[in-house]
Amino acid sequence: MAFVVNQLRDGSGRGMQDVTVRIQLIAPHNPFLLTGIGEVIQAVAVDTDHTGIWTAELTGNDQMEQANTYYLVDETAAPGGSKWAIRVPTDTLTHQMRDLLVYVPPGSNGAGPTVPGGTFEFVQSAAANEWVIPHQLGYRPVIEALEGLAEGSNSDGLEWSTRRDPDVYTTVLTWGSPVAGRAYCS
Repeated sequence: MAFVVNQLRDGSGRGMQDVTVRIQLIAPHNPFLLTGIGEVIQAVAVDTDHTGIWTAELTGNDQMEQANTYYLVDETAAPGGSKWAIRVPTDTLTHQMRDLLVYVPPGSNGAGPTVPGGTFEFVQSAAANEWVIPHQLGYRPVIEALEGLAEGSNSDGLEWSTRRDPDVYTTVLTWGSPVAGRAYCS
């Protein structure tokens, strides 16, 4: 069992007390259940404390009998809250939720999480001076930008001229000249 921790804050940065966070363990094998997200194996509800922190003790996904399981964390009871997919490691440590994020493609249930470690891939197919990256990670990510779209294309890292993070779900990169390529956020 590992502990997963997150803090919910309001617009002024204060912790949001007594918010119920719902966590479901999902097995994505049966496409006929729950309109495509998979079968709910277990459900847990935890409340935030006076500082807005919630903690949940969860079983590591590698210990599950079913393959490709993940936890769906629902923080939507808080204003501006979101739903997050995470995979929990098999250890007895405490982990920040942002470090456990995974990507589950919308409408895809059979494979489960496809990109471990909270990585988000952004593709800018048309050359542009500004890339608006809607990563939805919930924190300011590390970004690696690569020029070109095809596999095996130029793998040299690109350097942007400015970076803005208007919120914890979006990053804006500005380039000196129009560029097409990919950005990996983690």
